[in-house]
Amino acid sequence: MAGLTSGESALRRARTARNLTLEEAADSLNQITGGATDASLLSAWETGRRRTGAKNRAGLCQLYRERPEVLFAHQDGEATSVLETSGTAVVVQVLTRWTDLVEAMVDVAAGAREQLVVTGSRSREKAYLAAIETAVAQHPDLVHYRVLYGPPRHRALADHLLRLLELRDPSARRNAPGAPNVSRPPVAPRLPSPTAC
Repeated sequence: MAGLTSGESALRRARTARNLTLEEAADSLNQITGGATDASLLSAWETGRRRTGAKNRAGLCQLYRERPEVLFAHQDGEATSVLETSGTAVVVQVLTRWTDLVEAMVDVAAGAREQLVVTGSRSREKAYLAAIETAVAQHPDLVHYRVLYGPPRHRALADHLLRLLELRDPSARRNAPGAPNVSRPPVAPRLPSPTAC
């Protein structure tokens, strides 16, 4: 595997953006994974001289709060290198089956660590709602927003919202930063229907 030919990898930029030395980053990673990574190995991953294994990839994603497609684009070849330079905004996946959509929604909810914004009043997919509840329960600093476009249309969503309020009472001061935020946008005035002349 060839090393980087130009510029820094996103993996190195993530470390330096947090003002971590190689040694500090390796120690932090080892606390997450229980491994024995040293500064030399971390440097080899950053330059692309060595490929990072699955366990350490997951640990580095957690440490740097970034997607693997971005952090390891330099190791995974030219097909994903655009992600390294552009960030996650260019990650696009076309979902053609309902099951793929539900799986993607569950993955997004399960991977949320800082903020999770959800829209809609029709949600009723049990696995998705459960993934949101689990993320809120397991990550006290996670800020969860739910934007409703009307009252909940299904009992499953209404029950889900109540469970979220049970997990984090918005009126309790200690939970205020991570308490669920539920809002409903103002109703826009109806425009007259176009008529043919």
